[in-house]
Amino acid sequence: MIETSHLSFNKHLLFAAGTMLVLCAGGCGREEITTYRVPKEVVSPSVASHPTESMAAMAGLTQSAKPGIAWQLPAGWTEKPGSKMRAGSFALPGGEGEVAIIPLPMAEGVAAETINMWRGEMGLKSISAGDVAKEATSLPIASGQGQTLTASNGTNTSVMAWLNQAGTLWLFKMSGASTPVEAQKSSFNSFLQSITFKAPAASMAAAPRASAQSGGTAGNAHAEWKVPEGWRSSTPGPMVMASYKVGAEGGPSADVSVSMFPGDVGGTLANVNRWRGQLGQAALTEADLATATTTVDVGGTPGISVDFSGTNARSGKAARMAGLIVARGANTWFYKLMGDDAVVAAEKSKLIQFAGDAH
Repeated sequence: MIETSHLSFNKHLLFAAGTMLVLCAGGCGREEITTYRVPKEVVSPSVASHPTESMAAMAGLTQSAKPGIAWQLPAGWTEKPGSKMRAGSFALPGGEGEVAIIPLPMAEGVAAETINMWRGEMGLKSISAGDVAKEATSLPIASGQGQTLTASNGTNTSVMAWLNQAGTLWLFKMSGASTPVEAQKSSFNSFLQSITFKAPAASMAAAPRASAQSGGTAGNAHAEWKVPEGWRSSTPGPMVMASYKVGAEGGPSADVSVSMFPGDVGGTLANVNRWRGQLGQAALTEADLATATTTVDVGGTPGISVDFSGTNARSGKAARMAGLIVARGANTWFYKLMGDDAVVAAEKSKLIQFAGDAH
């Protein structure tokens, strides 16, 4: 999920992994089972003739960057089938929660952006990177010292932990109903301490950048969309493919961001609530979606459109957001226009046209 000019993309690692059971003798003489996960061969990022193809390539590791991770499974936890975004996935006892392991390319702000994405899934407001650093506490992970942070909306709780391991940011999340999650905190901590990395977690391949020229198509094969007149390229943040600045220099303005992820990234409701949290708005229920969203045509593909106002959680200023969620094949694209009310109103139709070109 997501935000804003050059094409750059720090992407969730694609893990289609084989699993091997390793038996090791414990100190008490009994055998314990750990899991050693080795990703399949993946292509290194390369220039493609279509943005979707190039972004999919960027999601992989280079041939030399294939981390292996092992763990000791706590009593009652069961391993679930893997997914493109996860190096490991587990169900808590009774199926009342889950644990996910997600490796990402290490870059400034990625941990805070991911934490805010998870907070948004619970309808919580975004917090600044400074607040993340302030609220996080130290926690042993593998043989290193990681950090952890807990977020709750009163009904559900997420315990999040992360560790920078040789250029890869390893994220661990335990989430579900508050009572069973709180009961598993000790097991979660033990699980994190049991982690070992079976191969050097080399830095993930850096996504190449490509210029997107205002008023024309982007500067190389990574982008085939036409940037509307008046949109100025800006430096994208973590997990953002492209970003633009709209509005007069020094006057009222808005920011445009483009992101793409494999799968549905939690579904429409979670992503709409994540965006609402960025403007201090209360989370919606599934029943609210029909009246809070609109279906629009985006270059021949149905898209989900949202438009709401509030207070920007980062700047503390009044803001309006127009956003689009578009499913294309196995991926979901996110287009967000946020800033001054009048600028967003004037540029909203351009956002839809732009999104229609960006495929």
